[in-house]
Amino acid sequence: MLLRGTLSCPWARITVGDGRKSFIHGRSVGCITVRPQSSPRLFSAGATRVEAAVPPSMVGFLVSSCGLSPDEATRASKRLPSVRSPSNPDAVLTFLKLKGFDEEQIKKIVCSRPQLLCADVERTLEPKFRVLEEIGFRGPSLFDVIKQNNRFLCCSQDKVILPNISLLMRDCGISGARILKILKRSSWVVSRSTGSLQELIVRVEELGFNRDSRMFEYALCALSKYKRSTVASKLERFARFGWTDEEILRAMRLAPVLLTLSDNKLKKSMEFLMGVAGLKPACIASYPVMLMFSLEKRVMPRYRVMELLKSKGLPGGKLDYASALRLSEARFLTKFVFPHVEAHPELEEVYGPAAPPKETPDTIAG
Repeated sequence: MLLRGTLSCPWARITVGDGRKSFIHGRSVGCITVRPQSSPRLFSAGATRVEAAVPPSMVGFLVSSCGLSPDEATRASKRLPSVRSPSNPDAVLTFLKLKGFDEEQIKKIVCSRPQLLCADVERTLEPKFRVLEEIGFRGPSLFDVIKQNNRFLCCSQDKVILPNISLLMRDCGISGARILKILKRSSWVVSRSTGSLQELIVRVEELGFNRDSRMFEYALCALSKYKRSTVASKLERFARFGWTDEEILRAMRLAPVLLTLSDNKLKKSMEFLMGVAGLKPACIASYPVMLMFSLEKRVMPRYRVMELLKSKGLPGGKLDYASALRLSEARFLTKFVFPHVEAHPELEEVYGPAAPPKETPDTIAG
């Protein structure tokens, strides 16, 4: 069980009313006062789902103007309010093209959120895009934000987006440049309610991240995707491999992106690194990003090379495997493969599909 009293940590395990286990804390979160200007919502309450028959003209429009297949257009049109004229959808498409979106990008956006075609360009889209452009988004990076979380365009800029950006800058000391990075990684951070963002900030601090730390923003992005109970479950996966609470929290503080690892990926990486390579949890926790590396392209091939060098008593064989994993591909090849591959051609076979064409160290360096 994670956090069994071995740490001085604000997370505490209790049983809630429905019998589930969860982590809670004893802090309260203050509220901020926001005085937004009036801003119309992107969609009316009843406009997000339409039960009436879909006009054939709308299906045709989605096919001819947005590049959707007939099946995609039929599905998308069912999520649209009845549109009497293509003038507004045309205006939206023109706006997106002027912002640098190509046909394939527009197709992806329309497929995922066709209601966007009903948005008012001047009152809704222009202000939203202006906010993004003012903090540094241009061209392709705009699409990255919208594709990652197209709900961003549906949030009120005055009630959600601007107050949240203000909260991050004022209370967390996060600069505009760092907010730009946060939005690139996960626009979910600012497209939630301000109360939810405040709660997210507290959860990040509970894991030991300081607001002035560079890793704070990475943790915000990682935790923004999961509920509190889900994060607790993801942390407990490490305990099942014999990790202590200190080791788990150390790994999280160095690489909060570990939360995004699938159960299968984590299991396979743990089984190889601990079971085959013999690395201890403390070693992995000191460089936890090794759990993110590809087993087939990096972790296993490098292990085979190091074992071969060690068995033949070759230079470099005494370097520990964990240190070898840290090296860049070019550095690893230069240090451990190229110096020995002529005398020991089996190195090419041992390194497997990751082995590049033969090159000299000078070629790599140049």
